[in-house]
Amino acid sequence: MSTNEPQITKDWARLIKGQPWIYGPFFDQAFILCPGIVLAIALVLLIGPNDISFDKHFLIWVVCVLLVDVTHVYSTIFRTYANSINRQRFKSELLWTPIIALATGVMLYSLSDLLFWRILAYVAVYHFVRQQYGFLALYRFRVEAVSPWNARIDKFAIYTATLTPIAFWHAHLPREFHWFIDDDFVTGLPIPAFYLIAVGFVLSMVFYLGKEIQFWKLHHKTSLPQHLILFSTIVTWWIGIIYFNNDIGFTVLNTLSHGIPYMALVWATQQKQKQTQNQRQQSLQSEQSNSRALFQTLKPSDIRESQSFSRRLLARANENSFYGILIFLAFLIALAFCEEYLWAGLVWREHLSLFLGAEFLPRVSDPTLLAFIVPLLSLPQVTHYILDGFIWKAPSKD
Repeated sequence: MSTNEPQITKDWARLIKGQPWIYGPFFDQAFILCPGIVLAIALVLLIGPNDISFDKHFLIWVVCVLLVDVTHVYSTIFRTYANSINRQRFKSELLWTPIIALATGVMLYSLSDLLFWRILAYVAVYHFVRQQYGFLALYRFRVEAVSPWNARIDKFAIYTATLTPIAFWHAHLPREFHWFIDDDFVTGLPIPAFYLIAVGFVLSMVFYLGKEIQFWKLHHKTSLPQHLILFSTIVTWWIGIIYFNNDIGFTVLNTLSHGIPYMALVWATQQKQKQTQNQRQQSLQSEQSNSRALFQTLKPSDIRESQSFSRRLLARANENSFYGILIFLAFLIALAFCEEYLWAGLVWREHLSLFLGAEFLPRVSDPTLLAFIVPLLSLPQVTHYILDGFIWKAPSKD
């Protein structure tokens, strides 16, 4: 037994090392793959399925909504408007998306405020579903020899895993929670319709397991991150929507398992893009430099000084990476705070103890003004939903 243990450890280490990680095994598992699973287990152990004593708790709202949900919306900036490559690549989309979204929002709210929130809720659901499929597809893309048929099974699995809880929600309205506002989901879905979708989910899991067994037989490898994405999706969506019938269960699992991985992905892709750009720049400079002239010009002491400066620069870069994360998060949180400050003062009149001075803002009650103010304040969110639909589609070289 002792002889087998080292071999098992080596095999497991080899399996982990060979996985299609986006940024690395620790980073991916800590910030993309496992947050939802850990949160779901913690909530099940700490809170009853019908416990509403923590619903609307101020601290939960601050962490889940302000610091993650609203904050992650603004992280799209780093992948779009603040990204020189994508800014040129999606120039027309970045210009016209907010303009068209605002005009559409004003039109919808002018017709009916409930219609506006209802359509926005379903757009949000679609965005949340697509993000889970996007992560799964991203990990699948990094695995070789994936057939189109296997890709269809993956899509079938992730869609049924997310839409089955949504169908349960619609078939059991009203619930003790909502997406944006009360009655934003359409009522009247028959219970048998939910059972039919649930059968589809069971079949998708059978197909998924079968194709993974076949894939292992053919290629002797598997994508653990892809399986973790699917498992995490099932755990968070089913526990957050079906098991829990309270606002805290839905809010915590819905916002944190969605927002944290998204911000992590944005940060990771930006870092990898910077690394690629630096490598290309260094390669170009290396090709253009004349090493013979360099060594004829520099003295040995100059070379030693240059090397020590490089080490210091490398150490400072490591420090900057830490401060860079802080600046990254602080910038996003500041934007989220400003948005919620305006929501609190102009529309909702909630959490005024956090947004000092917001009570002095004039509360908008005129329907005509609300038809502009509400879509305007929702614009970052809507723009995030739309832009996120295509900025990740085509795999970039970074």
